[in-house]
Amino acid sequence: MEETQPLTRSPPSRNTTSTKPLPPLESSYEQKSPSARKVAAPMPEQQKLVREQKPPRKLMNCARYVLEVTWLPEFTSLILAIIALVATVILLVSRRDKPQPDWPSLLNINALIAIFSTILKAALLFSVSECISELKWIWFAAPQPVSDFDRFDSASRGPWGAFLLLLKRPKSIATALGSLITILSLTTDPLAQQALRFTNCLLPVEGSSATIARTNNYTVGAFGLAVGQPLVSVAMSAALYQGLLDPPPNASTVISTYCQSGNCTFPHANDTAYTSLAMCSTVEDISRTISGNGSDDENLQYETYNYTLPSGLFLPGTKVLTTSVISSGSEEASKPLLSIEALMVNSNCSGPASQSQGNCTATPFAIRATLSPCIHTYTNVSYSNAIFSETIASTTKVPFVSDLGYFTLAGAYPALPSIDCTPSSSRGGYRTEAANTLPNGVRYHNDPSVVANDANTLYYDRSCIYDFSYGPTTGLETAFRQIFFGTIASTSTVSIPRGLTSQPIGDAWMLPLYAGGRANISSTERYFQGLATSMTAAIRDNGDVIGSEPARGTVIASQTCVGVNWAWLALPIVLLVFTAGFLVITVLMSSRFRRVGGREGKRGKEAGRRAWKSSSLPLLWCGIGDKIRDKYDGFDEVEKMKKTGDGFKVRLERQGGQEGGHSKPLRDGKSRWMLKEY
Repeated sequence: MEETQPLTRSPPSRNTTSTKPLPPLESSYEQKSPSARKVAAPMPEQQKLVREQKPPRKLMNCARYVLEVTWLPEFTSLILAIIALVATVILLVSRRDKPQPDWPSLLNINALIAIFSTILKAALLFSVSECISELKWIWFAAPQPVSDFDRFDSASRGPWGAFLLLLKRPKSIATALGSLITILSLTTDPLAQQALRFTNCLLPVEGSSATIARTNNYTVGAFGLAVGQPLVSVAMSAALYQGLLDPPPNASTVISTYCQSGNCTFPHANDTAYTSLAMCSTVEDISRTISGNGSDDENLQYETYNYTLPSGLFLPGTKVLTTSVISSGSEEASKPLLSIEALMVNSNCSGPASQSQGNCTATPFAIRATLSPCIHTYTNVSYSNAIFSETIASTTKVPFVSDLGYFTLAGAYPALPSIDCTPSSSRGGYRTEAANTLPNGVRYHNDPSVVANDANTLYYDRSCIYDFSYGPTTGLETAFRQIFFGTIASTSTVSIPRGLTSQPIGDAWMLPLYAGGRANISSTERYFQGLATSMTAAIRDNGDVIGSEPARGTVIASQTCVGVNWAWLALPIVLLVFTAGFLVITVLMSSRFRRVGGREGKRGKEAGRRAWKSSSLPLLWCGIGDKIRDKYDGFDEVEKMKKTGDGFKVRLERQGGQEGGHSKPLRDGKSRWMLKEY
């Protein structure tokens, strides 16, 4: 048997000087190129060690897949746009009709709106840009002009490219919609700012309050002053003469108020703002009770009259007006504070000529006027532009209690709407003031130490009881008798020479009552109403410390407030809705194109490609030669293109020319730029 020889290499060439034996199989394997080697599988222990030493690439690959292959970034961007728009709306709603917030100087509401609108625009443009880029690949599924690729690419980069693409009137409605959204997205910033406007508004001023004088009690009178002083206070004396000579149009113009800004509001409940003690007047025409006549003696310089009232008031001699304070009975609950009768002769002249000749007709006229304490309930209280106004909603007369000698009333007349005037049968809590009942059922204030605690006694909150006490009652009676010469024997009169009826002679406070010889029921009502109004202001301004809590309101001042024009947000909302629809449409078209463009692979029918969107790598890979594509695998996903592209480098070179050190001409004799692997 022939002996086996050891395996050797083939004979060397003629230039070889020595012959070497073939290396062992293992050595021969190690000398092969790295691409041809096969690494032996490690042992199980080695596999475990290798897995522990490798970085967590699976998680990283999953994240890259989600970001680059799926549409999650675009939908996330859409959600971010929705959040930005909702944040804008919430900000505007929360600051609407409110002053500008006191934020740091570097941040104001305009800046915040600008930030939200910028986020909205950026989020919209990102989603739309990716969708237009994906539509570019779908568009070239069929033969298309090469220039369309550049138009799509420009449209995905900004509004100008989108505008140029629209000029070409693309056949794809989705592409036109995306281009239109890109162009209109430029308006989100100015429209968001336009929705914000600033106006002047009246808002409460913190730390300030408004007040209006009111009172439940008035006790300033004869007992409150020193010996030798007038029987009424100085303020009331001034109010009497002001009311007679220059009466205010209403108490609102003369009472004490405080409103720092000139604009204040006061709370109302059940159309009621507050109540206060006041003075009320009535006037009755009693001309029907006049008796007597006048003299027609032409030889007299002054005309004489003989008119008399049942009370005994008469016109003496040549007088044309006389007044008197009369008694109305001290035991009556309806007794007024003051009752005055006025008897006068009006002069009716047909003209200046008749007046100068004394040809005027004399007509007697008489009234009875009363002044009584009362309770006014006020409503429609306003203080605007430094003008205060209030409306008297109702009036309640305060009865005279003969046992006490003054006017008092207790009941459901709360000083302020927040006060509970429900009485209690026992003293306790804030209901500490006793009230008894008159024969007519009206309750009045009294001291429980004077009146026995029986079933007729109830207890009220002090703010539900009103007193016009004995001091001012007696003081004003005396004052009025001095003003109106309060006896029948001594009357206050006005004399008028014959033929000069427009120039009466008499006391200054009586002349407005005579009204130039043209007095009537309306003019006398205004006369005594002016007196009552002036007295009401004095009562409200000088009430007792107890029970004279003023009505309090809120001071409001003009401030710069935030206003909203919601119509300007309509377009951003529409853009957001269209972007959402555009994104959904693009995803559906991309999915359909992927299914139609599939290929047979190891796993059967697989996706032809993933969503390439705005990546530039598909263009590069589609333009490389067959040799490179055959060398590498995996060109249906951007992720695989990136991985494969990391393993080699390319350079843009001119083939067929002299540049770049390459002079070999191409077959067609031309030169062109191509990507060459290095």
